[in-house]
Amino acid sequence: MLVTPTGQKKTKIMYEANLSFDEFKKYFEFLLKIECLQALDEDRDPVDIRKPKGGYTYKTTERGMELIKRIKNVNEILGPPRYSGGAGGRASSLRKLLYS
Repeated sequence: MLVTPTGQKKTKIMYEANLSFDEFKKYFEFLLKIECLQALDEDRDPVDIRKPKGGYTYKTTERGMELIKRIKNVNEILGPPRYSGGAGGRASSLRKLLYS
């Protein structure tokens, strides 16, 4: 898994997270809202995502990195998910988005 300091485009993040569009949209918007992802313009400057223009790149924030660390701890406690859609599965999906 990869955390890039310069960020990645939304489409690449979705493909690397291996989520359906609907799943991705839900998690992506949530992570932006709680400031675990930061939108950057073409000059890599932070932008106000309430004014969508498109073409942004996104990077994991310090808050997002802390969430990744905590999700790893939860995954260690829970072990591998026993069935699809379990708590471990959701945590893994969030981690995939943040690490993209």
